[in-house]
Amino acid sequence: MSESSPSTWFSHSVFWLIKHTHIVWNN
Repeated sequence: MSESSPSTWFSHSVFWLIKHTHIVWNN
C-alpha cells in the first residue's frame, strides 16, 4: 500500500466505517 494520497486512505476508511455501520444497523 502506497501512502501517496491521504485523501484516498480517508475515503477508504469512511467507506469501511459506513459499510460496517450499515451492517450493524441492518442487524
